[in-house]
Amino acid sequence: MDNENSKTDLQTLAVSFKEKFIEHWTSFEKHESWRDIFTVYPSRHAEETDEDGEEITHYVHKTHALGFSLSPEEAQEGWTRQMETHCNFLFPPMLGLLEKEAAAVFDEILTSPKFEKNRQHAVLSLHAFKNALDSLTKEKDASGLRVDLQSKMLIVPAALQFEVDRQIPREYLEGLGVTRIINLALNNPHAWFLITDAPNGFKCFERQKPELDVWAEEGGRHVTTEKIVDVEPKLLFKISARYSFGCTNPNAVFASTGTGERK
Repeated sequence: MDNENSKTDLQTLAVSFKEKFIEHWTSFEKHESWRDIFTVYPSRHAEETDEDGEEITHYVHKTHALGFSLSPEEAQEGWTRQMETHCNFLFPPMLGLLEKEAAAVFDEILTSPKFEKNRQHAVLSLHAFKNALDSLTKEKDASGLRVDLQSKMLIVPAALQFEVDRQIPREYLEGLGVTRIINLALNNPHAWFLITDAPNGFKCFERQKPELDVWAEEGGRHVTTEKIVDVEPKLLFKISARYSFGCTNPNAVFASTGTGERK
């Protein structure tokens, strides 16, 4: 097989494999717990600025990308089970990157002065949870007017998934209309969060939803120097996305570090 035919074959395979790549992503079972918490908005800018009263939050998009490559010999075998295995090893880490990016918002909530007034240090318990509920009736907006807040979700890390059942009965939460969420991406093993229905709360700006591409990389003439570039031929597979996560309104969350410390 001469070089020209080899090049044509790789380009043709790239087109065919891209269709299969996208099909496999579409049918892949996705577990995206952050979507239960964040409201998604489209974005057409490099970053977004969101306001709630005097609160101004900057949402700076971050690109996440992963991929793998195939040699021409592997590509000539066509779309095999091995290809699906490559995809199955690629897609979960990609979803995990977005989960970690969303979970970083909760790290900020535990440390930023912006959320200090709604932050405590109580260890997870029914008593501490009721205190958090009681604080909802005392909140005011940026203009000083009292606001009517309702609890929506109780979010705990994996380390507290059994403790939360022991401390706060599910029937009690269901009676309040509170959804319990075990978030595996949270970094603090002791912290817990009560999410409210405050407007302009948890937001995700979607600059680029996950996109998949496959292309052939081969040697050729450099576009600037015009020198011949010797590159080992291969097919490249890539999935990328661009998002930003944050919380604009501090009244959207009541947090506890869970350390039991007192100021």
